Amino acid sequence: VDSRSLTMFIFAMAKSGMSREHKQLLGQFVAELKPRTREVEFDNLLEAMWGVCTSMTQPAEGQRSMVRTESCEEALFNAVAERAVLHAASLEPRQLSDIVHNFAQIGLRHTQLFNVLSERILKNQHKLTADQMLKAVKAYQRFGIALREAPQGFTDTAIIAKGDFIRPSDKPPAKKFRYERPPPLAFGAEPQGGLNQGKAQ
Repeated sequence: VDSRSLTMFIFAMAKSGMSREHKQLLGQFVAELKPRTREVEFDNLLEAMWGVCTSMTQPAEGQRSMVRTESCEEALFNAVAERAVLHAASLEPRQLSDIVHNFAQIGLRHTQLFNVLSERILKNQHKLTADQMLKAVKAYQRFGIALREAPQGFTDTAIIAKGDFIRPSDKPPAKKFRYERPPPLAFGAEPQGGLNQGKAQ
């Protein structure tokens, strides 16, 4: 099976709900794809990542929702992270958002990946939709990794920074009012125009 077909199988199984009943088969596809991540387009890898996330977050009938990653799934995500770090400059903004979102979905922390993509996300935030930016922000929040600048125009979100939370909607600190007293008049000086101004000559 070629690499592109593997990504399609993983995506289709998750979308149809088959991955819940055929977990072992899904794992085989994931394990086969891991060493071949460089052979497919990044969008296809994102489809496979979505398939893995969906299969993990959708419990089988009668079971509670529980995210539990297998070694093959972590290996695939780490392989994608390695490629994303090397080629971050060529990734589209929406792809950056999807990558960090997928890592957050399964609770897999990859500090190097998040630090490298942080700058790219902030630089291209004007190209992201509100939903895409919100997904990225929430991913960074989950792992407590800093987005070092507050995105402009997304005032309903909190951005992680060093120390406390910084919210773009917070009001700036009020400035203390300073009363400026007028300079005192010189002794004996007359008001401008003179005291006799307006009197009949």
